[in-house]
Amino acid sequence: MRGAFLAVAFLILLLVALPYDVGAQPQEGPVVTVTNQYIVNRYGYAVMNETVKYNNSGSSPVQIPTLQMGVPQNISSRLVGNYSLVGEGYSLTTTTAPNSTGLLFSVSSQNTLQPKAVSGFSLEAVIGNISLKTNSSTGILVLEYPSLNLQVNTFNALIQMPTSTFISPLPQGWTSNQSSASRATYKRTFTGFSPASPHALLGTLQSSTSMDFHPIHVYSASRFVTAASNGSPQVQDSITLKNSGISDLTSLHLATLNSSARVTVIPSMSPPLLNPTSVAISNGVIDLTRSPFVAIPSGRNFTLTVAYALPAKFYTVSGGNVQVDLPLTPPIAAPADTFTLGMSLPNGLRATQAQSRVVENATPITPGGQTFAYSLTLGWASDRAIPAASVIFVVALVAFFVSVERQEGEEAEGEEKEGGGISGDIPDMIKAFEEKVDLVNTMLREVPKEDPNNLNKAYFVDLRSRVDTFRSKALQRLNDAKQKSTAQRFTEQLTRIHDVEREVDRATRDILNLYEQYYTKRMRQETFEKLLPSYRKRLEGALNQLSDQLNLTQREAKML
Repeated sequence: MRGAFLAVAFLILLLVALPYDVGAQPQEGPVVTVTNQYIVNRYGYAVMNETVKYNNSGSSPVQIPTLQMGVPQNISSRLVGNYSLVGEGYSLTTTTAPNSTGLLFSVSSQNTLQPKAVSGFSLEAVIGNISLKTNSSTGILVLEYPSLNLQVNTFNALIQMPTSTFISPLPQGWTSNQSSASRATYKRTFTGFSPASPHALLGTLQSSTSMDFHPIHVYSASRFVTAASNGSPQVQDSITLKNSGISDLTSLHLATLNSSARVTVIPSMSPPLLNPTSVAISNGVIDLTRSPFVAIPSGRNFTLTVAYALPAKFYTVSGGNVQVDLPLTPPIAAPADTFTLGMSLPNGLRATQAQSRVVENATPITPGGQTFAYSLTLGWASDRAIPAASVIFVVALVAFFVSVERQEGEEAEGEEKEGGGISGDIPDMIKAFEEKVDLVNTMLREVPKEDPNNLNKAYFVDLRSRVDTFRSKALQRLNDAKQKSTAQRFTEQLTRIHDVEREVDRATRDILNLYEQYYTKRMRQETFEKLLPSYRKRLEGALNQLSDQLNLTQREAKML
């Protein structure tokens, strides 16, 4: 009897306990996998790529948790530009980590993860100036792992190095696939990982002549839309940098928009004047040990400007209007303090959408783009000062434009024969100088009318870039004329134009600097008002002198 009672009691307890146990099972979260990829670039910066995956291996939907990742102060102080988050339904916020130890990235989602489903995101950030000198060696700062607020099932850490560049000795706990013929990759895997504090390590680079690690500092970069003689879009990329490494910089990896094997190098504005030079490039690399370049010594600054045709995927043509869409990434694979985008059009074209754009701290992962557009100038066909190879875009008038191009080419050839091979170039040269003069006068009228809130450093950087572009074109035309001149007297006259133009350029830069100091609150109003009249008088005198020299040159050219 007692045994039967115990059996019944046990059965009752079992029946009561079963539904309770099923309902009381805790709801499990997703399986979390994090991959921290730290990609070291040859130019002394790194890209931090955090890839996170959530895998719901359960039978019920789960809420995607918010993941917080913190980087230490010595890393966060070097973060450059905007951060890039890729992942549908995810949003990013950043805050200063507690106790000012670094930066905290918070990535959240309002979505629910269904059973057997996988979701994730990728967060990218650029870390600049990771090169550190330690005694007689060079080291790099590496983010080994960030802090995490979640228990991560698997954490993969990877370091990818430039070609023939290695860390020696290998940090404890890391493995390597080190190879002299490829990019070395270092790996480390953690299981059940949830570090409360981030950690960065200092890796010492193995000294080698084949090491592809050359830190540089890019002060400024620009990309200007222009047009070829047939009206098709071209761009001019310019960069100014400093070799921050310990050895000579013998090559430069450009991030051009064209995969062409050649670019045209636009010479420096300073004398002696040189013709633009076509230079071969291989996979975007310019050899600085070959003419017209020389290797850039350690600590030395360098400026390069190249021009090339724009690939068709970056522009569209419709009804005589050309629309160009440019990315906001600089023309070199490195962070740039300032990146300027704009337009500089030749005769016969007018801008229909030309709002310049200045990006501070631009990087190779900077998102977004800028749109420019241009079309034919009204009265184009009747302007005989326009070069023979003029713009041809309106489909319905292609035959007419081709005939005009051929006719003007024959006229220009006849003028060269009659003028000793130079008089035909003089109108183009004078036109280029007049365009620069018009630009300077326009700027002097517009600056005082501009909203003072817009007159920041970037605004004046844009003005100087526009002046440089127009000056480059004018000096190129002047150099072409000097190359063809056979009369010593006329060559001397062209040299006088260059001397006067140099004074115009100096006066223009001085007055722009004056305006910048005043509008950026670095100069008192009374000082500015006292100096401005003399600065304007100096510039106006130089412009008048240039105008006189151009008129004299035009008269003498007719007598050749």
